[in-house]
Amino acid sequence: MPGDYSEDAFFGGLDGPSCSRTVTPIPLRLKLSYSTEEEFLVRFSPSLSRGGVFVSTKNPKPQGTLLAFQFVLADGTTVLAGEGRVVRSTPPGLEERPGMVLRFTDLDSHSRGLIDRATAMREGVPEAPRPTQAPVVSTPDAADERRRRRQAIFAAMQVQTSPSGPEPVIGIDLGTTICRAAVHHGGQVKLLPLEGSSTALPAYLAQDERGRMLLGTRAKAHQLVDPRSTIFGTKRLLGRRARAAKVREMAEHFPYEIGADEAGNATVKLGQTVLSPAEIAAYLLAEARSRASETLGRPVTRAVLCVP
Repeated sequence: MPGDYSEDAFFGGLDGPSCSRTVTPIPLRLKLSYSTEEEFLVRFSPSLSRGGVFVSTKNPKPQGTLLAFQFVLADGTTVLAGEGRVVRSTPPGLEERPGMVLRFTDLDSHSRGLIDRATAMREGVPEAPRPTQAPVVSTPDAADERRRRRQAIFAAMQVQTSPSGPEPVIGIDLGTTICRAAVHHGGQVKLLPLEGSSTALPAYLAQDERGRMLLGTRAKAHQLVDPRSTIFGTKRLLGRRARAAKVREMAEHFPYEIGADEAGNATVKLGQTVLSPAEIAAYLLAEARSRASETLGRPVTRAVLCVP
């Protein structure tokens, strides 16, 4: 998952001034644990869009900081390079994962091509055939072994229940940042793919410039373009009053507007629409159920919810 790198290796020299004091970008070198460009695409594509990237770190730079970034594989090969500005910074201690969202201001040609591939992978568009190369004989390493295990798990999850069998009951975990769904099938509990082959559905809701509602990965990618029209982490608002200390703390760090209904309960503004946390949860649960139904090949009307 994004974040497979050592923060100490590349954030140690990031204590310079923000872009509000200088036009010179601060260098940011991210040493990744990935061995190949393909592994980077598989693991990092949910955090990449044509507009920017999310960087998981316990030491995010302030909003507005201009960075000259370089993503480097384990062997030192650069896979992504350019400049970007921090448009959102989430420090540790909040419910959301700490890190920062960079909006791209400049990219080299290789990086633009890589992001096009990541976007196509996320949206399920078949990638154009790549030039054939002579086979390379190599010794399997830990990354290869992890990749084989992951592919085996994904293959095992492509199951369908018999239309004549008992109606499936799924379990849905409504998390702060992601949702997952599972089903008991063939004597085993299996996680269901909710976003392509991924079992994780980002708990994000957004509204694009045409007023259309976006969910999951598309909504998370929209955050890089318009943070104020993207909401996340709202599970922590369930059952809370707008004046509660926790809600006020969230309002200081999240880009979207948190308000109150007539009863004083917390609400969230998305475009011109005001939503309650329960309504946002309903959108996510309905999406998880719909995608689980597609995987199982039959309607799902029964579920057990886990809302830790």
